[in-house]
Amino acid sequence: YGTDCMMSTIENYFDVKIDYYAKINFRGVIDLVDVLGGITVDVPMDFCESNEDRMEGPGYEICLNKGVQVLNGKQALALARHRKTLPLGDFQRGQNQQLVIQAMLQKIKSINSVNQFTNVFNTVSNSLDTNLTTKQILSFYSIAKDIVKTGLSSDKSNIVSIDQLYLQGQSAM
Repeated sequence: YGTDCMMSTIENYFDVKIDYYAKINFRGVIDLVDVLGGITVDVPMDFCESNEDRMEGPGYEICLNKGVQVLNGKQALALARHRKTLPLGDFQRGQNQQLVIQAMLQKIKSINSVNQFTNVFNTVSNSLDTNLTTKQILSFYSIAKDIVKTGLSSDKSNIVSIDQLYLQGQSAM
């Protein structure tokens, strides 16, 4: 039932308040990774996935090998989408999506000018749905930049972090 229902469900189940959200479509993931110059990911397994247009077969599939590598946008999307050959299926796909998001955040942390940030924002703006205003997004950049400049953080490399939570359960039909 859409973004509002999803936010409400998460808020009620985990007893947390969600103030902001951001959603990005397939094209936006590709464009974001490419405008960042690629992302470094430790790909957990060898696999092949259909391309961004869901076309399969020789010449269309995107194949990656296990190991640390720099992925372009299409490769990052393939890793985030792949689930067919994963032992844990959709659960493992979620973990791979977290790998891609973490790699994007690592790369975004290296942005050191408003112009670079604006270029990234403009590149994905048509593929992004959020309840943040442009002014709010730019203010987050300014705050992070100030933290780095003034040294308020004892660990400047970890200004942005992701907490990973996993639900335990069992499948049922």
